[in-house]
Amino acid sequence: MSYEANRARVVALLYAMFQLDMGLSAVILGWFLRDFSPLRLVRVVQGAAVAGIVLNLVALWKQERVRPMSRGERAATALSHGIGGPDGWRTGRAAAGRGVPRHDGIQHAGRAAEALWR
Repeated sequence: MSYEANRARVVALLYAMFQLDMGLSAVILGWFLRDFSPLRLVRVVQGAAVAGIVLNLVALWKQERVRPMSRGERAATALSHGIGGPDGWRTGRAAAGRGVPRHDGIQHAGRAAEALWR
């Protein structure tokens, strides 16, 4: 399946997992706060913060190293996807008057992000 075909399914899965996580977190935090006191609330919030930091560190551990693209690689990627050019913005503005659609910054950023996603 292509990226476009899977997008809706991935978004739906992420949304469902987010909702499940919010519900589960509410139940767990409610269980920890069943004997409520201000001190207990502070401890639970601090514990949740520590747990979040630990889980983020575990998620980051052993991930691929990021190798930043060189200026030449960025330019080649942008040009291969029709973004930019030697004139940059002037090309788009000049072309807009000749019936060629001009791409604004949002479209440029979206195409660049999509190029990196592939």
